[in-house]
This record gives sequence, C-alpha cells and structure tokens, in this order.
Amino acid sequence: MTTAMHSPQTATTTSVMFYDRDCGFCAWTVSALLRFDRNNTWRVTTIQEARDDALASIPDEQVFESWHVRHNGVVSSGGAALADALRSMPLLRPAGWLLARLPRVADVLYRAVSGRRAFLARLIPERSKQAARDRLADPRRSFDG
Repeated sequence: MTTAMHSPQTATTTSVMFYDRDCGFCAWTVSALLRFDRNNTWRVTTIQEARDDALASIPDEQVFESWHVRHNGVVSSGGAALADALRSMPLLRPAGWLLARLPRVADVLYRAVSGRRAFLARLIPERSKQAARDRLADPRRSFDG
C-alpha cells in the first residue's frame, strides 16, 4: 500500500490510532508508541471495531494493509500515519517532521517493517504482546466512536 491521505472526518477531532487486533506486533508497536504520548492526546481502537465508521473512506481491499490514524480531522495510513503520530509527540516530533517531508522514504520504511510483521512478532515474547494488548484495552485510551 502506498502512503495515503484520506478524506477529512468532520465528526470529531479526537486523535485516534487504528490497528489490527489480530496482529501482536501491531498491538505491541502502538502500545510502545503511546508511551511517548505524554499529553494523552491519542485514543486507540482496532480496525475491526472502526471499520464501518471512522475508516469508511478507505477502500475495503486496503484497510488491513496498514495502520491508520485520524489526527486533526484527517485520516492517514502507512508512512503518512506514522509521520502524523510522531509529529504530535514532542520527543518524536523531529522524526515525524522528517518523515512528513520525505513521504516516499516514510512509505518505504513503513512497508519494510509491516511486510515483516509476522516475523517480527515472533521475536517479541508473548507476555510482552499480551501486556501491550492490556494497555491498549485501558478505558482511558479507548475510542468509542
């Protein structure tokens, strides 16, 4: 999947990360990224839970090809989503800024990692993946709509 920007969502301005609940590596990565969200800006939900509403602008055949974020009312995917998320976190802002200015590089890096997520998931202990899922299930991080 190429890095994509999708149509603005006007219902809310809540920043949300959407990840594949069936991917242990995805849950672990989103949970790790949220450790840098000192302002508690981001909410999380699974792609499976948000499919009919928040991600309606993404074609069905592409929705599970990458993670997605909605930030400042705009849904982005892949490398663009990573840049958007990183730019919102003070410690990671320089990396997000760089990825936003080099979208092809962001996309290549994103695809290099996401294309190996099954392999990478095997490197992460199951207890770490479960701890990540538990953190993501925290109601203070949940997005309901």
